[in-house]
Amino acid sequence: MIPSTRTPVTTRAVTRAVTRPLPAGSARTFAAECAALVGTALTAGLVVRSAEPSMQVSAVILTVGGAIATVLIALAGHASGSRRAGRIAAAVAGAAVLVPLPRALGLSMRHGLWPLVGAVGMFCVVVLLALAVRRRSAAVTPVVAITAAVLGVAIVVAGMTASLAPDLRAPARLAGTADLLAWSGAGAAGVLAVLAGLRRDRPLLRRIGLAFVALASAHAAELGQGAPGGLSDPLYLAGVAAMLGAGVPFLLSSRRGSAVPGPRAELSR
Repeated sequence: MIPSTRTPVTTRAVTRAVTRPLPAGSARTFAAECAALVGTALTAGLVVRSAEPSMQVSAVILTVGGAIATVLIALAGHASGSRRAGRIAAAVAGAAVLVPLPRALGLSMRHGLWPLVGAVGMFCVVVLLALAVRRRSAAVTPVVAITAAVLGVAIVVAGMTASLAPDLRAPARLAGTADLLAWSGAGAAGVLAVLAGLRRDRPLLRRIGLAFVALASAHAAELGQGAPGGLSDPLYLAGVAAMLGAGVPFLLSSRRGSAVPGPRAELSR
């Protein structure tokens, strides 16, 4: 039996993504995007230091920004017929809920079952992002639906345990290991998305990859600090800004390309 060549992420696919020459202008555009991300993080750091927003305010900002980015990417994906955009929108929606949820509920990263449940949800987000990196769109709708369902259940469980069983705690070692693996996977998936977006000249994939790298870096900083704030807040805000920066131009390009068959086909790949 001949093995399938349509696996989501393979060593051969990663090698091709790294070794393929960059399209003209991609390196300069990527450098500008990285500079914009760093500038956004520095600006957000100054604003956070002067305003000192509460955890709830930060949660609202992150949630609203992520929700807007999700809607923009989903609308653009529908207009362009891109199944990849639908998976990216689902991954962005998951991150937009999982990142601010503990802040909105007043939880620490070591409180109750949240670290374990949040890790499960982030694994689902990683799966969705890995599916989006695939070059070809196979019939994986059940996988996306199952992943989204598991993510939704994880979020509901996190909220219910916080209110109904506040004293219930996950084993510290298990929760810490799962959380580390999940967010490391998110960072790795972001890097892979950046590489694939560079080599294929796909701005949406590249910018969303940068956003997830920023979110993973923010989570690592938060774990190092032991609490929200400090370096993590500007990085979280920069990650959400990068999602918005990916969604707005993608929506505009899909609206322009929807009237022309050629660009529509290009966007849907």
